Amino acid sequence: MSADATAVLRATRGVVQRGWTQRAQARDRDGKPVQATDPRAVTWDISAALYLAAKGVDALRSRGGFTLALAALTAACGESLEWWNDRKERTAQQVLELIDNTIEALEE
Repeated sequence: MSADATAVLRATRGVVQRGWTQRAQARDRDGKPVQATDPRAVTWDISAALYLAAKGVDALRSRGGFTLALAALTAACGESLEWWNDRKERTAQQVLELIDNTIEALEE
């Protein structure tokens, strides 16, 4: 199951690399909040990125992978992903580092 979680996390990283945001699930090109699945979305917070990534991974693998990836990310940041993501000082690079560190921990 950890292989499923790392697959979801790698896909999550790809979503964050395309665009990251705070204080909204997702935003359009004008910076207006939209739903994570809205086709106009161009940036996503870490939780929305994780959700989208799990939807994009093989459905049979993603349910358990999503659950384990969510638990691992939450444990790694030590609080709610939304709160951690939305901290004023947070950067996209820190989000990517959290994902990378979580992948490494699951692969050990």
